[in-house]
Parts: sequence; C-alpha cells; structure tokens
Amino acid sequence: MPVRKHDELAAKRRQRSAAMTTTAISGTLLLCAAAGVANASEASETAEPAAASSLDEVVVTGTRIVRDGFEAPTPVTVLNAEDIHRDAPQNIADFLNKQPAFANSVSNRFSSRGGVSGAGSGVSNVNLRGIGANRTLVLLDGVRIVAGSIGGFYSNGGAVNTNVIPDSLIERIDVVTGGASAPYGSDAVAGIVNFILDKDFTGLKGSAQGGATSEGDDEQYSASLAGGMPFADGRGHVLVSAAYDKIDGIEDGAARDWMREGWGRMVNPAYTATNGQPYYLLRPNVGSATAAAGGLIPSGPLRGTTFGAGGVPRAFNYGMSDGSLMSGGDWELGSQGFADASLDLELERRTLFTRVSYQVTDDAEVYLQIMDADADSSGACCAMTRRNITISNQNPFIPASVLSQMQAAGVTSFPLSIYMKEQGPTGVDISRAFSQYVLGTRGSFGMFGSSWSWDVYATESTSRSTAKPENDIINGNLTLALDAVRDPVSGSPICRSTLTNPGNGCVPWNPMGIGMNSQAAIDYVYQDRSWMRQDLTQRVAAASIHGEPFSTWAGPVSLALGAEYRREEVETWTTALDEASAFYVGNYKATNGHYNIKEAFLETVVPLAKDTAWARSLDFNGAVRATDYSTSGSVVTWKLGATYKPIDDIRFRVTRSLDIRSPNMGELFNAGLTAVTNGQRDPFQGNQTVTVLSTQIGNPELKPEEADTFGIGVVLQPRFLPNLSASIDYYSIDLEGAITSVTTQDLLDLCYAGNQELCGFIQRDPNGTVRATLKPINAAALKTEGIDTEISYVQPLSELFQGWTGSLTARALVTRVMDLTTIRPDGTKLQGAGVTGGAMYPIVIAPDWRYSLTLAYNTDALSISATGRGFSDGEMNSQWIECTSGCPAAVIPNYTIDNNTLPGAIYLDLSMSYRPQTFASAFSPEIFLAIDNVNDKNPIGYEVLDYAPGFHETLGRVYRAGIRFKM
Repeated sequence: MPVRKHDELAAKRRQRSAAMTTTAISGTLLLCAAAGVANASEASETAEPAAASSLDEVVVTGTRIVRDGFEAPTPVTVLNAEDIHRDAPQNIADFLNKQPAFANSVSNRFSSRGGVSGAGSGVSNVNLRGIGANRTLVLLDGVRIVAGSIGGFYSNGGAVNTNVIPDSLIERIDVVTGGASAPYGSDAVAGIVNFILDKDFTGLKGSAQGGATSEGDDEQYSASLAGGMPFADGRGHVLVSAAYDKIDGIEDGAARDWMREGWGRMVNPAYTATNGQPYYLLRPNVGSATAAAGGLIPSGPLRGTTFGAGGVPRAFNYGMSDGSLMSGGDWELGSQGFADASLDLELERRTLFTRVSYQVTDDAEVYLQIMDADADSSGACCAMTRRNITISNQNPFIPASVLSQMQAAGVTSFPLSIYMKEQGPTGVDISRAFSQYVLGTRGSFGMFGSSWSWDVYATESTSRSTAKPENDIINGNLTLALDAVRDPVSGSPICRSTLTNPGNGCVPWNPMGIGMNSQAAIDYVYQDRSWMRQDLTQRVAAASIHGEPFSTWAGPVSLALGAEYRREEVETWTTALDEASAFYVGNYKATNGHYNIKEAFLETVVPLAKDTAWARSLDFNGAVRATDYSTSGSVVTWKLGATYKPIDDIRFRVTRSLDIRSPNMGELFNAGLTAVTNGQRDPFQGNQTVTVLSTQIGNPELKPEEADTFGIGVVLQPRFLPNLSASIDYYSIDLEGAITSVTTQDLLDLCYAGNQELCGFIQRDPNGTVRATLKPINAAALKTEGIDTEISYVQPLSELFQGWTGSLTARALVTRVMDLTTIRPDGTKLQGAGVTGGAMYPIVIAPDWRYSLTLAYNTDALSISATGRGFSDGEMNSQWIECTSGCPAAVIPNYTIDNNTLPGAIYLDLSMSYRPQTFASAFSPEIFLAIDNVNDKNPIGYEVLDYAPGFHETLGRVYRAGIRFKM
C-alpha cells in the first residue's frame, strides 16, 4: 500500500504536540528584556521609566507608552549586547537568524542564487515567522530605514538591508513577535525588530576579529572603533563609530563535497499510471539530458552526439534518463544549479556613524544623527543555457565525421544545446551606498497637572545600488556568431552577417567542443555591458507626545498620540541594451515612481484593577491608526490588548489587532525585472523541463495587505523559584489580500488547461526558451499559527556553595509552527508547515519545530557557553506522496516520489571569552573565541534543492576569534 508521508508526518506532529502540551512548556518565542540573560524575561515584562523630567527613559518596543508598572500585552524579546558578544557574529543578521522565531531570511550565504537580474544579492535581512522579510518592520531607535532593494528572493524585496546597521554600537535588539501596525505603522504584520543604539556611550571601545571555516576558506575579518564624550559641561554629547568588515566568500559551490554530488529530482523513466512506481525519483549525479558543456545534439538522426576537448565528437552516455534529466552517465556535462552558485558572497562593508546631541534646557534636547554605510559584493549565480541552436551543414566548424553522418542521413542541419561554461558561471558585482540623516528634538513639559514627553524628528535615508553582471552574454551577438559560414574568398570561418555587413565586427563562435574559441570570439560574445543604478529614498517627518492626563481608581491612564508623513520613491538609470533585454541576465529596466503616506495614531493604557482580592493588576491597552496612501486610499488599523496578573507569580496577556503591509516600490512600479528560472515543467512539451525568462512588472493599483492577528500567552515567574522565568504565547495571523504573482509554472499549467487570458503572457523563442510576464495582484491569502516558548534560569553559584563565584544560566527558545497555509489566486491551499525544502517556492515554508538551548557559565573574568540549535524533520512538498511501490497514479499536484522526507539538523555552537583582571579598571580588554557548527554538520545535496531557504548550515565548521576592549 502507498504511504502518504505528509499525512503520516502530520499525525506524528499532532501526537508530539499533544505530548509536549501536557508535559511541559513548548513552542517558542521570546519575551525577555534585560541587561542580561539572567533577568531577560523580567526586564521585557516591565519597562521602567526614569523620572518624568528625564530625557533618558527606556522605551521597550511594542508600545508607544512608557509607564511604571505596565507590562505590554504583545510579547517582546530583548537581545542585549552580551548576547551578541557571546556569538561574535560577522554581521548582525547571522546572529538574529539563529533565533527560532526567524525563518526564511535572506543572508550573504543565500542571496546570490537569484539575485543577478533583481540586484538583490549582497543584502541581509530578518524574517519573523518566515512569512516574508517585508512583513517584518525594521527600525533603528524607533526610526524607519529605507529598503535595501525593490526585488529579491523569498519576499525580501522592499525589506531593510541590515548590513547598514552599526553593529558595534548596538545596546540591545527589541524583537516584537506580534502585530504592531496600530502603534508603529505599515509592515509590522509579523512583528518588529528595533535596533537600539548606545547613544550615551562615553569612553572608547573597539574590537578586531578574524575567522575562517575548517576547510581554510571563506576568511572573514572585521574591526570597529567607537568613542563618545560630553561637551559644554555635560549638556552636549558626541558619538562616533567606524567599522570595517571583509568576507572572502566561496565563489565555487563545488568547494564542498556535498555540492559535488549533483542531487536532483527527475521523472522515473519506468513510470506508468498503473505499474505502482513513483513518478519522481530523487537521485545523485543528476544533470541535463538535453544540453551539455561542449554541446549536445538532443534530437534527430544525430541525437546523442556530444563534443569534447578539441571538438572531438563522441556518443553521449545518457545513464538513466527521463528524456529531460538523467542520472549517471555524462551527467556532469549537463550539471548546473547550486554547484555553479556561490556558497558565500564576497562582501566588503564599511559603516560610519556620528551623533551629536545638546540639551538646550533641562527639559529639551536637540540632536543630529548621520549614518553612512557602503558595501561591495560579488558572487556567482548560474551557467547560461542555449537550447536548440540550428547548426547548418554550411557551418565550417562541423567535424568531418559529423558532416558525413549528416550527408548519410539526408539532413542539412541539426539542433545543438549547450551550457556556456567556458567563462565560468554568470554572476554580479553590486555596490551599495546607504545614508541616513536624522534631525530631531525631544523633551518634556507639564500639562493636566502631570508631566508629558514629546519627540519630533525628520529623517531622510537613501539606499543606492549599482549592479554590473559578470560573464554576461549579448544574445544578439551570440546569435550572429553562431551562424558561421566559410568566407568565399579566404575560406576561413566568418559570420554569415558579415557577408552583407562587412563592418559589423562579428567573430564566429564554435559551439562544438570545449575550449574551441579565440579570445576575440569570447570578447565579442561575452560583454559585461549590462549596468544599473537605482536610488531608493525615504523621507519621514514625525511627531508624538505621551503622558498621563488623568487617573482611574486603579492608577493613572496613559495616552500617546502622534502623526507621521512619509514619502517613498525609486529612481533608476540603466543602459539602452538593458531596456531592450539584450543580455542573458541583467536586462534592468528604468523603474521610477513614488508615493506618500499620511497617518495619525492614538494609543492608551487604562488600568482597571490594582491590588484587589482577585487581581494584582489588570490593564487594558488599545491603539488606533488612520493611514492615507496616495496610491490606494485610506485604511484604519487597530489593536486591543490586556494584561492580567492574578498573583505575583503569573501574568496573562492577550491581543487582537488589524495590521497591514503596504505594497513596496517594486510591487508598485517595477518596470520589468527579468530572471532566469531553470527546470520548469512544460506540459506543452510532455512535461520536459525548460528554461523560462520571467519578467516581473509592477502594479500601481495594489492595495495594502490586511492581517487579522491574535495572540494569547502566559508569563511565569514563581516566587518559590525566583531565578526562573518562563513564557508561552500562542499566535495566529490571518492575512487577506496578500500580494502575489502567478508563478511561471502556474502560467504554463493554467494556459495548458485552457486559460487563454494567461496564455497571452507566454511567448516562445525559436531556441526553445519560454518568456513569461508576471504581475503582482491582491489575490492570495496566508494563514499561520503557532506557539512560542521561552524558559530561562540563572543560578548564582554563591547561593549553592559558599565562596564560589559566577553563575550558571540556562535559556531555551522553542517555536512550534502548527499551520502555515498559503491560499493561491485559484483557491488552492498549500501547507508550508513542516516543509523544509524549496520545492514549493515561492510558497512560504517553515519547519514544525525550531529550537535553541544555551547553557552558560559566567564570572567577572571568564564566560563559557554552549548552544544547541536545530529544526525538525520535514518534507520537500506537502502535496506529494512518498512511496516506493504500490503507488497510486500521479495526478497534478499530488505527484508520487520515492523520497519526500528531509531530515532535521542539530548544530552545536561554543563560545568563550576571557577578561584578564591584571589591567587597570580604566582599560578592560577581552579575548574571545566562537565556533559555529562544532559538529561540522553539512547537508545532503538533496536537502537544499530548489533554492531551499537556508535552514541548513552550508559552510561546515566556522571559527571566529578576536579581541575587544573598552576604556
């Protein structure tokens, strides 16, 4: 009998979930806000304000209101500088993406695999819940940051590039894991990541570190220096920070054994609807059966002839072939994919931060903040494929033996398909320049008999990207160069076009064989002339006040209100050849557009009970925001929440909110983003795989996405075990009007099924390439629910053993994803929970479980920690049926496959730091060492097929060591 692996795994998930629920706290998230792991939970629960007249009150993200004794109903995790130092990350995104609440984030190790034409490579972002980085609002000290690009992978178009953050000044990171559009505005659907800088730092501090993998590659270096000092008798303060980072990268994916295995998914050549065999087979050593390096004749009387070094023809060994792909034989000649892509981009990054503040009165401060960051990145993406090139018998490069076969068969031409690998894979060099200027003032004043605070600022930030593909081909030049004949005068090979246009500069190209072409021919075909510069600019003006206008029987009522104006714009410059789509990759289009947003918000906290017989405290939290978009009109978002503390040991919290994500610049105004997609199944050609050039255009009529968000949780801080803090929170997000595009595969399938309207978006070139036009629409939905849990415990050793110093800390984070359903425009529901492979791209996916457990020992001089992190087993595709015999007939989309199961992974990270106590107290050096993936676990090749989103570590063991100081 066939086994429905998805149903089986789903049953196991339910069993595990029930068991965990009845025995312990399971799931995940984060609550804590603190100055250390020891009291992380307690600090995040209570944001303690300073005196009313102070300008240094602490605002923990999640609410606009600061109030003594108020605990926000929306969970907030605070990751502090000590947490970051322990990990010693090369960039901050790598640190955050280890946290279980994040998934599907695009990082330096992933963004090259689809980022050439979109200029999206070289960015790092964070993605709460895995439902799209552009649904996570990223702030710097509560201020918005312009997006890093308009296009990208796994919904990172329109998302902030966290590479611009000045890592060395981060004091803490507030992670809000709940909808927060009412208090903070658009994009806070999954939550908020707010980077809080140590703006009042006084003194000098710096760090330097280096690292590499255990293979000795991907060397990494970084250095930073920051200094702050007061002036004008302490009324002013100046802060300056500079940092430099360098990652050498791993351009050749084949640098790892698991990448060279060539895993792929192919159709079972022996499959029939009645023989009980699976439709798909998962095999190593998979390559194309229709194209090869050096050229392959894929059809006709000469089918199976390939050309090797020196152009020598021979018979192609097909191994086991389904007609499109093959396993074994000469698979390496037709291999492409991850082995052609960089495992890690080469990246060089520089950041500079300056802030000057001045307290003009005891109750008012003005400040100017300037941030600059620039980065250069490069990496390889993919090899070019040309299929079904017509080679005429007049072509002078045809070997004599092949020409004789043509004459014997009575044919005057044959098709040829080739992977253009002689110059290496296509890649892209991208330079990015970021700047942000913030001018603001804040202070306090008296009103209604109480003290109020105010904050007014204006900011402009710009993200400039300059992209230049490498090893790019001018399609028209290649077409002319392939049509070669003999010069009737000299008898030498010449382009046919040169006979009628002698000055056209064409140099003939010999596609039959490896290493057959002159440098002149290479220079004519490969011309890196594609180029694009794109400026994304964001301007914001905002003002807010908050205070306590009156009191109830349970305490003072808090009120915050404000208004904001924001303008977003994109401006692009490119070449005439790009506009004409003359290249294999690149083909950038001049995307230009702008929109503005006007909004106002109000938030309140009303205490309903205090120190009664049935409640230590009960507070209501409500917020509403009115937003007007120049492109789509008005929308109102809201949030209702409450916290209830029946006794000191336990606190309950609940929220319900309507949150939105506005369409980003690419979704609105994209003039045409062209990307190459290999391996698409073409039903018009017997489901053979084809190459598709898809062009994504914008849709200025898009509306904001709307999300109905619900959360309920409990916080435990038992008095009988004062060193323990625990939280468990359930979340549910129901997103309607989700912005989506029909995929290239959808276009092919729906056109084949008879949708003539969609057929108009498909064009077929004579060489077999399929061109598709894609347009975003508000036609999808997304539903996700899960549980977040955190348990932290700190034990001072002096409480256990007299004379002992230091403390032991344990912290567990677990995320349980129970549902992650994408509803496509045609109404199809696709389950992404428990899917850890990329076969369902662009459907959002996530493991059922993600977890992290840290054990640490800390003294004044020494810190040692070990972290075990990982994720659960999953599937490639939740619609497929796993079976090896007795399989049912495969019916779209419920294909059968011999292996649909992907194993989970566990990684061990270690870190140690030592602070010598012999130095003067004014100088505090610290030596540190961090090792990621100590167990050196690498994925199996099939685990990262189809642009898998990076749950796996792909570099193996990584070492980092360095020194930091403070004085």
